[in-house]
Amino acid sequence: MTTYAGESVAKKIARARMYTAAMRAWALSGRPGGIAITLAGPEACEVGALRDFLAYKPADVLFVDRNAACIDAVKKRWPAARTFHGDLLDAIKATERIGFIHLDFMGNYTDSVDECFAALRTRLVPKGIATYTFLRGRESARLIRWREAAVAAEKIGWCLCDDASCRNETVRLEGYTELMRAAIEGRRCCCNKCTDQTEIFLVGLARYDSGRSPMGIISQQRMPQKLRGPRWERAYDKLCARISFRPRLISEDSDEDLRLYAVKMRKKGVHRDLVAALLDVAPATVTAWEAHATRGTYG
Repeated sequence: MTTYAGESVAKKIARARMYTAAMRAWALSGRPGGIAITLAGPEACEVGALRDFLAYKPADVLFVDRNAACIDAVKKRWPAARTFHGDLLDAIKATERIGFIHLDFMGNYTDSVDECFAALRTRLVPKGIATYTFLRGRESARLIRWREAAVAAEKIGWCLCDDASCRNETVRLEGYTELMRAAIEGRRCCCNKCTDQTEIFLVGLARYDSGRSPMGIISQQRMPQKLRGPRWERAYDKLCARISFRPRLISEDSDEDLRLYAVKMRKKGVHRDLVAALLDVAPATVTAWEAHATRGTYG
């Protein structure tokens, strides 16, 4: 687990989509209990999203980092929040019930990533959501998890085109989704029969270029059979129709995309302060963006 410094416009938008995907899923299923876990990071940029947007209490969050400076950054922004100075896997194993977790590993799907997902097998509560941020690139056929992801995509019938870049993107988004699901459920088989019996369901995908590296985010929710009634099944089918395995790439061109995203959220009725918390900007900034978009006043 490595700490990477620096925020970016694309990362903020992708992260906002990750958190709104969680809220959208919980609107269908109901909210889970358990603890929310995420990496602290140098800027503690997920404090607002957890505290204000998802409305977690300080006793129900856990910010993890091996870098003491990152833990200090969390304490500065949210003094009452719980922190864990150490490895993410150790934090997972020390937590009995997890309702939300963001595994911001940044790199490729490796054994250490799979080990963390496997540790969620008995810890991710029903309705809980696990998200994974990963590097889209620098994969190698020598990596066993990359080969497993390709096999998984083929076994469950997803289309793998002949173009190398298209094929790699398919394996990243679709193959990683299945590896993540299989690890949490405690199985290594990726056949259609097993996927038909799954209790881990995809609720969000995003692709973005952080300015330094191409990244992806996968969000999945645990929904055991006993919780999946006809009403949920119908609602989830509609949700799935909105999820593309080729989501629009969020680029790092300018701040304009961030402004447009904030205004779009406001038009959907999301409170200004929640939009600000989600994007890790000042509420006054959201007000200014909205006023500019509507040609209104700032006062």
